[in-house]
Amino acid sequence: MNAMLSRRELLRGFGVGAAAVTLAACQPKVVEKIVKETVLVKEEVEKEVTTVVEKEVEKVVKETVVVPQDVSKIVFWHIFGSGPSRDIFDKFVVDFNTANPGYVVEPVFTDFWTYDQKFLAALAAGEPPDVIIGDMTRAGQRAEAQQVIALTEYMSKDSFTLDNFVPYGVKDVNYKGEVWGIPFGPDTRILY
Repeated sequence: MNAMLSRRELLRGFGVGAAAVTLAACQPKVVEKIVKETVLVKEEVEKEVTTVVEKEVEKVVKETVVVPQDVSKIVFWHIFGSGPSRDIFDKFVVDFNTANPGYVVEPVFTDFWTYDQKFLAALAAGEPPDVIIGDMTRAGQRAEAQQVIALTEYMSKDSFTLDNFVPYGVKDVNYKGEVWGIPFGPDTRILY
């Protein structure tokens, strides 16, 4: 399995012909936060000896924050309905959304058994998800059918390499000299 990005996601994510979702309600707003500071309570000076008494106090401070006007929504299809894998992916999404305020990832569970049919139907309708989890052995097939875009250029810009990945996974996501996905989990099925 691997994560593959659709053409629309990368175009949106990197601002090339991007269609951003604008949140009209996101105007600058005043927020309150509690800050701690040390304040001087008493200072006494006697015979060249200074006694300073301080204490830590909390106070409410109001500040104006600017909320981004344009937020790019990223629709992420996955096959994890429940369990540890779902928990991990939910954490990844929360971490990403927190670290990247200009983007909002919307995870969408799509069952394993009809995943491919739903993806192909979404492509045909012109509304594919932005990021998908797919079978890494089909990366070349998806590339040939123009269902995904190459990641090589974006990886180069970010100095991201697949050097630490398992070689067979890297081989599976390479097609015609380009990288079409990022391997993240091996296929452990076996015939008994």
